[in-house]
Amino acid sequence: IGEPEKEGIHPSFSQCLPVFILPFGLFLLLPFGARHLYVNVFFVWSEVFFYYLIKAYIATIHYIVWPDRIELRTGLFDRRSKSIPFDEITEITCKQSLYQRIFKIGDIFIDTAGGKDFTVALAGVKYPQQVAQCLFAMKKRGGA
Repeated sequence: IGEPEKEGIHPSFSQCLPVFILPFGLFLLLPFGARHLYVNVFFVWSEVFFYYLIKAYIATIHYIVWPDRIELRTGLFDRRSKSIPFDEITEITCKQSLYQRIFKIGDIFIDTAGGKDFTVALAGVKYPQQVAQCLFAMKKRGGA
């Protein structure tokens, strides 16, 4: 038995760009006698560190759209998976901050019957309105 067709989505790298602003705080040490060379070297190394840390973080999150369900897989060493069948979805909501609108990314919240605020949040999805419309269309036709 083969694996059914699936489509995977990772969070967008753009959602993590504000993290790269943090190392600029190192330059506040210059008026207190810190040496330019040390500040510049530490700045570059911290930017490279954040870049690879974010890449690793994004690689551990995977949203998979199956014909009959949506699955969220997370974790590098401790893998977790959460799956929601399309027939249990009651509402699909998009949320975008001003920053997210600039980069055309957003968060998609998928509600199911049961009283929780949301069951699954797909964070940092590129073109969230189109993805939400696609998910809603798949829900309407009953998954497959």
